[in-house]
Amino acid sequence: MADVKKNEVATFNAKAMLLENAEKGTKIFYSDRLKVEIVKETKYYKIGMVVSPHKVKAEALIKQGIAKEYKEPK
Repeated sequence: MADVKKNEVATFNAKAMLLENAEKGTKIFYSDRLKVEIVKETKYYKIGMVVSPHKVKAEALIKQGIAKEYKEPK
């Protein structure tokens, strides 16, 4: 039987995101959204997905290397 390897998936560190924004005293508004394109696969995201999470989470995804800011095609 051949060894089957699973693709490695990136993990999102939510605790770091929450601690960083708590220290800054970030004000959170539900309507603040940012479109990002996923560049690393995670448990919930596949490569190439375009999502618009809250600005705080979007910035954390970019900082952790899981996503990049999405630019509309011309």
